[in-house]
Amino acid sequence: MGSFRGWEWILLLLLIAIVAVVIFVIVAIVKAASVKSKPPLSANPPGWLPDPTDPDLLRYWDGTQWTGTARKGGAPT
Repeated sequence: MGSFRGWEWILLLLLIAIVAVVIFVIVAIVKAASVKSKPPLSANPPGWLPDPTDPDLLRYWDGTQWTGTARKGGAPT
């Protein structure tokens, strides 16, 4: 076992570069997934608001999404 030849160094550096690129891609995918999983910020706090599909109803907004709970009442005045 002697010292590395020139092509062996190039092969070693290429292998290290491939591993670095794979790690970079994995980190980028994990960061992108964590950004998408955060709930969007809402301008409306939780409460009864006009139903977006039926103006004669009020639907409960939980701060992040519409719930299945609705009641008659129409738009508040």
